Amino acid sequence: MAQAFCTSCGASIADGSALCTRCGTTVGAVTSMATVSRHTGPATRPISRTASPLATVNRMILFPIVGVVIVVAIVWIVSIAGDLGWSVVPTHTRYGGFSAVTCITASDCWAVGYDGNDSPLVKHWNGHVWSAALSPTPPGYKLTAVTCVSASACWAVGGVTGGNWTSPFPQVYQSSFTLIERWNGAGWNTVPPATGSFKLYGITCVSASDCWAMGDRLGHGWALIENGTGP
Repeated sequence: MAQAFCTSCGASIADGSALCTRCGTTVGAVTSMATVSRHTGPATRPISRTASPLATVNRMILFPIVGVVIVVAIVWIVSIAGDLGWSVVPTHTRYGGFSAVTCITASDCWAVGYDGNDSPLVKHWNGHVWSAALSPTPPGYKLTAVTCVSASACWAVGGVTGGNWTSPFPQVYQSSFTLIERWNGAGWNTVPPATGSFKLYGITCVSASDCWAMGDRLGHGWALIENGTGP
């Protein structure tokens, strides 16, 4: 609003007044008018809507990095979730079954059992597929346990098929009821047992030359623990 002031004493003069009430100066002597503006809020500065070059560069760098981090995190979470479950891996074994499996590394595993001809079944995992390995033992036997201490030192044990002394394979009685095989890094070979009257169900090794195997005598309930210290 416009406000009149007296040029003599500076006092304000009310609208319509012809005389300054302080010094008696007439209105005609007032030669200046002042405009008074009032602001009740805090002091402000105009806000610039134009981004600085540095902020633009930061956004250009930051946004792709954040996007990559998010993608990596999602992939990692999905991979971890997948690792938590079991999946079926084909072994290309039509008949028979597996009794035991052991791994030296993620790409070096052995599984043993028996095939559809009642012969020892040995398969190797190379990190991608299972492949058959040749067992030197004739039909009439099956492998029940396997263990490895290195890529060139594995042991597998078992015995005759069936749960009694009868067997459809006459050659079994000509040799032994006990089966021990050893992997030397190139092939599987049979190893003579300490006694041939028992079937072995488990084996563990401290080293390539210090192993323990356990089993029982078929049809008699006799227990057996053997210690192998040979090469």
